[in-house]
Amino acid sequence: MSSIPSAKGIDSTLALLRNPYEFIPDTCRDLEGDLFETRILFQKTICMTGAAAAEVFYSEDGLVRAGSMPKRIQRTLLGEKGIQGLDGEAHRHRKRMFMSLMASERIEALENTTRDLLDRYARDWQAAEKVVLYDEVREILTRAACAWSGVPLPEAEVETRTAQMTALFQDAGAVGWKHWGARLARCDPPAAMLRPRPRSSRPRASGHGRFARPERGVRATGQHR
Repeated sequence: MSSIPSAKGIDSTLALLRNPYEFIPDTCRDLEGDLFETRILFQKTICMTGAAAAEVFYSEDGLVRAGSMPKRIQRTLLGEKGIQGLDGEAHRHRKRMFMSLMASERIEALENTTRDLLDRYARDWQAAEKVVLYDEVREILTRAACAWSGVPLPEAEVETRTAQMTALFQDAGAVGWKHWGARLARCDPPAAMLRPRPRSSRPRASGHGRFARPERGVRATGQHR
């Protein structure tokens, strides 16, 4: 069996923080392979990419999730006690809940809502002198995700919730104030979710896309035991 190639340097923590999404595939390309060995926080780490690597992480054999993710990521991007840190039956039980939301009609509902929002925003872009696509798409995805999952999103809170959802993934592994901002974003649920609504009340499209069974996501996660 051939030896696993190693990344340059003694430790790759800073390189990973500088380029969290591309560090592994970029290093694999440089080493002309699909896996390599390095150290993250001075602990031996094997990094992999590709379809075969993905299958490893979906396998129940020889994979221990508990304790594998740094606490700073748990407290921002993933949430503590999230499915990414569960093993065995606890993992399978939580996974069944999430997969119950992945039926074809649910995926189609998300596609329709996102497409409607893109069409509406694109009409506004035609009259704009400048469009920052990243900022616009962040807001579109925030609206679509809330509509699809059944989380009420008052117009007055769109900008705030978009910034909070962005911080959860963009600043999850950051150091300093950005990281603390991401942690605070996870601790601040949408105010509308905390207000009781009449049983007959249902979110309406209001120009923000079509909804299909809008409360199912909230109910599935809220009632999961």
